[in-house]
Amino acid sequence: MDKRVGLLSWVFAGFSIASVVGLPIGTMLAQVFNWQLSFAIISILTIISFITLLFVVPKNTPQTQGKIAEQFSLLTDKRIIFAVIFVVAICAADYTFYTFIRPLITGPLNFGETALDWILSFLGVCSIVGNKFAGFLADHGGVKRLPSIYLLMTVLFLLLGMTLHLHWIGIVVISLLCIIYSSYGATTQIMFLDIAQAEYPQSIDLASSLNLIFANVGISLGSFTASVIAGVTSINNSGYFAAIYGVIAFLCIWYASRIYQN
Repeated sequence: MDKRVGLLSWVFAGFSIASVVGLPIGTMLAQVFNWQLSFAIISILTIISFITLLFVVPKNTPQTQGKIAEQFSLLTDKRIIFAVIFVVAICAADYTFYTFIRPLITGPLNFGETALDWILSFLGVCSIVGNKFAGFLADHGGVKRLPSIYLLMTVLFLLLGMTLHLHWIGIVVISLLCIIYSSYGATTQIMFLDIAQAEYPQSIDLASSLNLIFANVGISLGSFTASVIAGVTSINNSGYFAAIYGVIAFLCIWYASRIYQN
């Protein structure tokens, strides 16, 4: 279990590390050369990664075979349903404000373009810290610890709307949000895998993909919400709208943690 939790936290941290390292490098290459070179390098790295996976990933792992309908039976479990909605709501909340993070930093927070890249890199580091914190939570209470964490996140979203004009205080609030946002990954993934292994062995592959699948759903929903906010009101109010998703996330994980026995 210890190794599984640690490895999962590094897998999720890998996404944040890729953003922290890749974003400034890609921006630099596009500025010095052209954007086509950035895409060419991405294509080359993708091919290298694919070839590496062919040799690294075990080919004879034991698996329980099942029909498509049997695999999707995992999604009829109440614990899975509420945890999945939680993941969607968390990502929707985050991207409701993060979609416009650049204009928020240079606008109401009043930081210059020179400081922007440094701040974005720091926020990326905060996401890495959050992913590693998720591993800690998975080892110390698991899903039972998440309701209090995401209740705090909801409060921080409300504070975000009040502190966007306070310069460094606003950045501190955003930094804490980046840490908390990333703190669910390893814990919910362990929950999905444990439920599947115990009761839906034919759905192990699906269980291992739930976090990523529904995180993307949440990101799309959050980005859509951000665009609606920009068209109807000010992006300065995005924290208040994100808090609505935060409340949904809190209620879902609170209920899921009550009916889940790990």
